[in-house]
Amino acid sequence: MGTVPPTSPTKRDGVATMLSFLCPGLGHIYLGAILRGAGMIILMLVIIQSTLAAHRDDLFWQGILVSEIQVGGQTSAASMHQSMVATYWFLGSISAAALWWIWGMVSARRLAQRLGAATVAAGARDGSSSVG
Repeated sequence: MGTVPPTSPTKRDGVATMLSFLCPGLGHIYLGAILRGAGMIILMLVIIQSTLAAHRDDLFWQGILVSEIQVGGQTSAASMHQSMVATYWFLGSISAAALWWIWGMVSARRLAQRLGAATVAAGARDGSSSVG
């Protein structure tokens, strides 16, 4: 296929990081780690679904927008518990999604750098064996 120019690994890790910025896993697929990338995309979809589960049955909206649910003049303990669970579920899911998104970008960049270093090392080996 030919030798890889010295600027190629830098461009490659930049593209991989940008693709992972768009969606965790895309950078890995771009770099050839298809199963890992697909797994990361699936896990991100699970995290997003988990976040949306807080909205289901209006749990999230009861917890955030209607903090005082009155039952007979008193705030119901069950409704307060329900709103707290929905709120913590939502915040935990958002945190997990943010961490997964950041980790996906870092992981794609590291993989690109490892692949770039391996390509440069292989090129150096090929060059030194043909010279000597």
